[in-house]
Amino acid sequence: MGMQKLDHFIRELNHKRIDALRAFRMQFLKSFLDQKTSISSHFNKPELPSFLILRLDGKLGDSITSTYLIEMLKAQYPGCQISVVADPSSKILFKPIVSQFWGFKGKLWPALKWLIATRENFDVLICTSQMLTPSTVFLCRFLSSPFKFSFVNSDWQLFSHHVNYDPMRDHVTERYEKTLQMIEQIFPIPEERKQRLKEKSKSYKLDHLLLNAKSAQSFVQRIKSQGIQKICVLNAFAGAKLRNFSEQTNYQLVHKILEDYPHVAVVSIANRGDREILRAWSRTQHLDRRFLELRKRWFISDFNSLEDSVALIKAADLVITPDTSVVHMACAVGTPQVAIFREDIGPEKNQNIWTPIGENFKIVIAKWRGKNLESDGDINHVNVAEILEASHRFLKA
Repeated sequence: MGMQKLDHFIRELNHKRIDALRAFRMQFLKSFLDQKTSISSHFNKPELPSFLILRLDGKLGDSITSTYLIEMLKAQYPGCQISVVADPSSKILFKPIVSQFWGFKGKLWPALKWLIATRENFDVLICTSQMLTPSTVFLCRFLSSPFKFSFVNSDWQLFSHHVNYDPMRDHVTERYEKTLQMIEQIFPIPEERKQRLKEKSKSYKLDHLLLNAKSAQSFVQRIKSQGIQKICVLNAFAGAKLRNFSEQTNYQLVHKILEDYPHVAVVSIANRGDREILRAWSRTQHLDRRFLELRKRWFISDFNSLEDSVALIKAADLVITPDTSVVHMACAVGTPQVAIFREDIGPEKNQNIWTPIGENFKIVIAKWRGKNLESDGDINHVNVAEILEASHRFLKA
């Protein structure tokens, strides 16, 4: 057996071990904690319900899409109290748009400490994670709430309502729309408001992050003072080896955009660790004499805050990105984008689930080349010329 096959076999074995341990742990908890939620006969439904949303996985893209649920709840029940329990990293995202925010890591002990300390009651609890964890199960079991919603997980009876959809195909907003419909059956709303909501377009909420993004605004002004007319934000990283652009793909995109559009600057965005990779790439590409003059219009962003990153995307004329949270940031602020997805060959249709909302986007598919899961599904099999063609209408003078 070759080293590559052996490495793949060991990793597959490790994944199976982790999945088996998780299944055993959750089955053990289920035997003790999975008790049916009962609604007291003395419960009087309020005209204006209060909501608690659980979002403990810390995934930025998922958190951004859940702002759609929050904004629709506000529109459906104006003046209602919405609270969020989430990973501390998402405080900046949620706190300005909800009534209360509590942040802690999604481990069992922090969840138990918060559960003991809180004295809050909620009319509706919404657990937004498809995959339950010990901490979410404990919270859902012991929090005082007559109506408890879960996404899928119909085999858990501690939830009073199960939001059923196809997790392998349905767009991420589908689960939120079905949740809203089920809540409306419990807490009806006036017909006139219902009609207005039907006309409301889908959107994510990040406008509040733009208020204090002074660094990004200054950065954009500085670039445009050099005679730049348009800015293309390029994200090369998606947190997984087969979804990250390679140095060669990144170089082809940067070089060709700068060569074909002398009025355009390319701004690469990345987290701290990935920025070092970009800088290493730029040093290598600096040796390419054809690229020396063009490189003056290639910038690597130093921003670490979500506010500045979102503001930079807002100021851009185009975003090019693999399938990651940057897709949803661009959707939220209305910036045109070219999003690159890997071809879906399995039962899970990632392109369906996470496709951008709105109108100003183009999807480019990186085709599979064979059946080797380790290399044939690499996003760098994408046709770069196809990305450039999709970008033209946004970058032309």
